[in-house]
Amino acid sequence: MRVLISTYNKKGLEKFAKELVKMGCEIIATSGTAKFLKKRKIPVLETKTLTGFEKILKGKVKTLHPLIFAGILATEKDPDIKKHKIPLIDMVVVNFYSLNRRKVDETIDIGGVSLLRAGAKNYRRVIPVCDPADYSMILKHLENGGVPQKIRKELAKKAFLLCAKYNGRIVEILDEKENIPWNVFISMSKILDLKYGENPHQKGAFYSEKEFPGEVLQGEPLSYNNILDIDSAINCVRDFSKCACAIVKHTNPCGVSENPSQVKAFKEALLCDPLSAFGGIVAFNRKVDGKTAKIVKKHFFEVICAPDFTEEALKIFSAKKKLILFKYKNFQKKFSLRTSLNGFILQENKTPSIKVANSTKKLSKEKLKEILFGAKVVFRVASNATVVVKGTKTIGIAGGQPSRIDSVKLALKRAKKMKKNLKGCILITDGFFPFDDSIKQAFSSGIKTIAAPFGSIRDSQICKTAKNLKINLVFLTTRLFKH
Repeated sequence: MRVLISTYNKKGLEKFAKELVKMGCEIIATSGTAKFLKKRKIPVLETKTLTGFEKILKGKVKTLHPLIFAGILATEKDPDIKKHKIPLIDMVVVNFYSLNRRKVDETIDIGGVSLLRAGAKNYRRVIPVCDPADYSMILKHLENGGVPQKIRKELAKKAFLLCAKYNGRIVEILDEKENIPWNVFISMSKILDLKYGENPHQKGAFYSEKEFPGEVLQGEPLSYNNILDIDSAINCVRDFSKCACAIVKHTNPCGVSENPSQVKAFKEALLCDPLSAFGGIVAFNRKVDGKTAKIVKKHFFEVICAPDFTEEALKIFSAKKKLILFKYKNFQKKFSLRTSLNGFILQENKTPSIKVANSTKKLSKEKLKEILFGAKVVFRVASNATVVVKGTKTIGIAGGQPSRIDSVKLALKRAKKMKKNLKGCILITDGFFPFDDSIKQAFSSGIKTIAAPFGSIRDSQICKTAKNLKINLVFLTTRLFKH
């Protein structure tokens, strides 16, 4: 067996090459790889020995030669083999140069991509290898008589996928000065099968370009809705610098609290809307301890998310076998995508940083703190969104309503269930008020402070109504920043 090796990543290569030589394989390698193997006293021939052609253009051209590509692409019965004395190559082991964003033109791999594609194209005869993690598996198959066609096909798929991702990454680098790129390459692999899709009659799976940003420590397999809610819940709590808890149902928060005590943060988040929280997703932005676990365990939730869990917490939760514990890692998304009209809608994944532009009355530090807390929550709720807060906890949340007034009414209704007297509470919305009906509705429920972005053609009328009702109307402005 003749093996051609040209690798930038040398991980595991020494052991792999030694085992191939023991099996009687002849190794041919490009200059850099040959030098690496010779240093380790592994018998190797350089590609120039095979082709009689020295590398040129400072090494940019060294493998692009008819004898090499014919040796990879030929079938065993091809008459040109004998006619041109072509040495058949039976395995191609290749990985690519690391792309340098600042010097992308100089670091784009040409020969390696071409060799791997050729080997993958002819996988029925040639074994294409691009991942060092596959070395041991390939050796085992060779020891047992050869690599089966089924495995060769999987290796070919992996090789073509690597080439696609590599080319896509080059375009991304060339395009990255654009805020919204002209070209989007989506090349993802299945990470895990889901319990089911959005509904039980639908199959589902999770795909990603990267590793799964978390670990399921116990419980049922994740479902489609679990994934969406976990993402929403984690994004909600990580907006806060202090200890926070969010309970999410169908991607919308139904309770959020920020409190120095993790137990109090959970209790306050749950108290906002315990009915909606039933069977929801709970997320924390701190390691969950045993004290918190004892309280959380008393209620029914599908998933508990946290950056970590103490041993005591894990032991307490283990009594609920179906409860999913999700330990998440820090993850970042430059863009958000969703399918629509046989295509994709893309938007930047940024969180608004909220500031107070002006207010009809002077704000105390405590009121400002409450407003900024509520504003972080309201931008995590589906529009039209309204949040009623008291301190750094929500007491009424409504979103996804067809009108601003409907959202305000629903949030106030839910707040009244928890707290009959809304004196001292603050109402915050994610958009401007098109009419003054929401101001009047809030006033009738006892609200004296309202915060919203400005921009309505009726802002002056809104301000006049607020002034007449002695409501402190706070106008918000947003500045975008990345996570």
